[in-house]
Amino acid sequence: MGMGEGDNEYRRRFFTPFRMTWVRNDNFKVTDMIFNKKGDGAAELHRLTGLYYAANSFDVIATEIEFATREVASLVGEGVVARAERHYLSEEYNPDGGTTEDLLVRRVQLPIACLAVARHAGQTLVSHEDAGRKAKRDDNETLPWEWMIDRDDRALREKYCRALDALYAFLEGNDFEECLPCESCGKSAS
Repeated sequence: MGMGEGDNEYRRRFFTPFRMTWVRNDNFKVTDMIFNKKGDGAAELHRLTGLYYAANSFDVIATEIEFATREVASLVGEGVVARAERHYLSEEYNPDGGTTEDLLVRRVQLPIACLAVARHAGQTLVSHEDAGRKAKRDDNETLPWEWMIDRDDRALREKYCRALDALYAFLEGNDFEECLPCESCGKSAS
């Protein structure tokens, strides 16, 4: 069975790294991401989560960042994520800055980073090689027990939820028109 024209378009659109474009409505179009602006995405993830090693390749987690960005955007509003991304990509962004826009970027980045790192961690338990799946370890390492993995997964999910709560609180404390209507923020759909 050969690949048709539609298959090539699908592969081009969804498997081209770092220039993935997806549109859900007229307000939200992502062609870049809210990480890796200066080629130091792994260091950004490490600074935010403390879990992803800065020496790791950002390429291996970029897809999870894209998926997590979509999920967070669906929860808080695509306009909020797009606004944070625009500021992140601008010359005015300061990662250590205290402006509302700088804080918005960091508040949006954290749940995205936590979710992406949690999902990535679940995929790194085994390596996928030509000869099948393998579990590798050095002489001074041991594989974790299943209960350890479960506990770590739970802690990563809880960190993601706390990061989302902090983002919601930040959005509630600052009047962002891009925020989705919700009962907790006191916004109503008009």
